[in-house]
Amino acid sequence: MDYIKQSVKQLVEKYKTNDPYRLEQDMGIDVDEFPFRRIKGKVAIVLNSNLTEWLKRVVLVHELGHRQLSPQGAGYFFLAEHTLME
Repeated sequence: MDYIKQSVKQLVEKYKTNDPYRLEQDMGIDVDEFPFRRIKGKVAIVLNSNLTEWLKRVVLVHELGHRQLSPQGAGYFFLAEHTLME
């Protein structure tokens, strides 16, 4: 967890904001919103279908890590449309 806290601190210092919307803009990340409905209370991970199969696996493992570490539990939803590895 110390690694995560340190990474967040570095981002905030570098971009001089802790606003996630400013961070995504300043980092050149596109964030899209979609009107998803709850899927019978299940967690959903959405992958970019334009990624290679190898990269889809990398993104999926990454998102599973978010799910495992998320304090929000079963209600956690994450949309993996873009990744820094693209």
